[in-house]
Amino acid sequence: MSDKQFHIVVVDDEQAIEMLFKAFFDAEISSQEMKISYVSLASKCLDILDSGESVQLILSDINMPEMNGFEFLDIMKEKYPAIPVFMISAYGSKDYIDKATDKGAKGFFVKPFDFDEIKTKVEEIAQK
Repeated sequence: MSDKQFHIVVVDDEQAIEMLFKAFFDAEISSQEMKISYVSLASKCLDILDSGESVQLILSDINMPEMNGFEFLDIMKEKYPAIPVFMISAYGSKDYIDKATDKGAKGFFVKPFDFDEIKTKVEEIAQK
């Protein structure tokens, strides 16, 4: 990871996701290499970004209340195109993956996660 704290926002209405990320990235969070913010609604993530807080990566669920992940991707592509967004979903159908990619997602992770794969992607983005 780089010298700067790497900030990830996880957008998911499933509370267990927060515990999983905290457990897997415990060393990076403890050493302050990484900060992970958790929000249950896409609008809350937009609030973080609109406040000017530095965010290097977003992981967003697709099926959420208020605004789904595809609608969120459309907004991100328009307002914050430089921030990579990876979609996360329990539904890893080809249609979902293709739609997410077509809308600008940089990747797609299917629940239950392979955290080693997520960590590899995070490290790739942090190196850039």
